[in-house]
Amino acid sequence: MPILRRCADCRTLCETPRCTACARVYETARTTRKRAQRPYTAAERARRAEAVAAWIRANGLLCRVGAYFHDIGKMNKPEYFSENSTDARARHGKISAEMSKLIITAHPKDGIELAEHYKIPKPIQSFIEEHHGTTAVEYFWRLAASQRAEGEVSKDSYRYAGPRPNKRETAIVMIADSVEAASRTLKDVTPARLEQLIRDIVEMKMKDGQLDDCTLTMRELTSVQVAFLQVLVGIHHRRPAYPRDPTGRLSVPLAEVELVPEIETGRAPEPPTTGEAARGAAS
Repeated sequence: MPILRRCADCRTLCETPRCTACARVYETARTTRKRAQRPYTAAERARRAEAVAAWIRANGLLCRVGAYFHDIGKMNKPEYFSENSTDARARHGKISAEMSKLIITAHPKDGIELAEHYKIPKPIQSFIEEHHGTTAVEYFWRLAASQRAEGEVSKDSYRYAGPRPNKRETAIVMIADSVEAASRTLKDVTPARLEQLIRDIVEMKMKDGQLDDCTLTMRELTSVQVAFLQVLVGIHHRRPAYPRDPTGRLSVPLAEVELVPEIETGRAPEPPTTGEAARGAAS
C-alpha cells in the first residue's frame, strides 16, 4: 500500500500528473461498485473530458480522474438516477417534486462525504461539488410549478448548493455532463443538431453565471465547443447504407465495398497547434 500512503501525504500537490495518477488507485475501489450499477462505464466520459481538455491545454489527467469521481454521490440512492436504473422515472412519479429535488441535489454533498471518508485528494473533490455549480433542477422545478394551485415556486429553491466551477477542468466536466446527457435525447442526430445543442448549452451556462468563477476565456470556450462536437460526432456517427439486392444480401462483393473504419468512442482528434487554435477561435 505504499502508493496510497504517498498520495495521502502529498494531497496538496496532487494537481501534478504524478500525484493525480496516484489518485487512480482510489478510483479502482470506488468505480468497481459504481460500474456495476451503471449500464455504461465512467471511463468513457472521463476519456472524453480528457480529450476536450487537451484542446485548450488544460490538465487532461486531472480532468480525467475528476470525471471518474464526480458522480460518486449517486451511489447512496442509485435507483433514483436514470443512468443507474431503468425505472428511475417511475420512482420519481411516486414521490413529490420537492422530494425528488432533495434526492437529486444531495448527490454532490453525499459525494463529498464519501470522498472525505476515503481521503480522496482535494483537487478531485472539487469536481464532485462543482460539476453542477448552482444550476437549477429544471424538470422538477417546472413540475412543482405546474402542480401548485396558488403562488409561484421559487427557482432558486430548486438549485444545487454549489459552488460554481472555479477552474477550467471542473468547468469542462460540467459542460461534458450536460452535453452528453442532452445528446442522448436527440432523435435524429446530425452534426448540425449536435453543434446547435452544444452552443445552446454553453450559452445557457454563461447566462446563468455558472462559468463566471472559472478562468475559461471566450477563445477557449470556442475551442471546447469544437472539441465536444468532434467527440460527439465520433460517438453518434452512422455507417453508410451499403447496396443490397431484394433479398437483403449485398449486391456487390465485399472487396468492392468501401468500408468506413469505426471511430473509437471517446477519442477526439489531435488538438490543433497554437496557430490553428487561434484561427479556429477567431473564425
